Amino acid sequence: MIEPLNLNDEGAGVARDAVVLTEADDGTSSGGSARGRYDRWFAIVITMVVLLPFVTAIVTRVGRSYLPVQDFAVIDLRVRDVFTRDIPLVGPYSRYGWNHPGPLAFWLVAPFAALFGSPAWATQVGFVMLQATAVVWTAIVSWRRRGLWALALWMAVVCASYVAVGPAAILEPWGPNVALPFFVLFCCLVWLISGDEVTLLPQAAVVGSFLVQTHVGYAPAGRRRGRVRCPRHVASLREALARRHSAPSHPLGRRRRPGAVAAFPLRVSSLPAGQPSAGRGSDGLPRLEPEGRDRERS
Repeated sequence: MIEPLNLNDEGAGVARDAVVLTEADDGTSSGGSARGRYDRWFAIVITMVVLLPFVTAIVTRVGRSYLPVQDFAVIDLRVRDVFTRDIPLVGPYSRYGWNHPGPLAFWLVAPFAALFGSPAWATQVGFVMLQATAVVWTAIVSWRRRGLWALALWMAVVCASYVAVGPAAILEPWGPNVALPFFVLFCCLVWLISGDEVTLLPQAAVVGSFLVQTHVGYAPAGRRRGRVRCPRHVASLREALARRHSAPSHPLGRRRRPGAVAAFPLRVSSLPAGQPSAGRGSDGLPRLEPEGRDRERS
């Protein structure tokens, strides 16, 4: 006589195994989500610590009497001119007798200043807010693309930059000061783009345009003999990126390599306007040349 199989015990064992596997998956996902929450809070805390000097400057300077002098006074004047018939179409004035390329910094600060009647303190606070925007932008893009370690790295770069320049860079509404955190942001974007984050190219273009407009020293190319010659490092970086994207894909997926950001020191002739020199073109404007050219001449 054949006895029927009793599947109750076997079915119960399978059910128990399924419950154990489900609990293990829940534990893994809950552990990962908890770690993600901790990383997010750490990222917020790091960003807020870096932003503390900017917040302090904004709180202490709003509504206070402020008398800009020299370059600061000219910049404040151009910010007030944005909503007039004499809207600025070039950048800050240089003591060498020419203007920097573009007025984007004036246009970004003018709406905030206009809300309060364009007082001088509004220009000062507006430039502080502009710098804080660059810091937050750097934190967001590094966090979303690489995580907590990248955010901590670039926030450390921001802090080191301001420590090297000095605390006055936050309060003085001056072109090189407001461009400082945007240059760190630009380096961060280029670093990410060199790691195959090509979707960040529009952001890098916007930030690069702001840098060149605010201070011509950030221009990556110098004018020489009527032609624009890019530095050798720019061409090398462009060729490396072209070879990387034309290479076959990696069998294990997309490769991520840390990118290198090259700095191109540029030197502007310090001779007074109108004095003939080898450092000026036929139009009387100082030429921008890579620093290595001076060494070759000497």
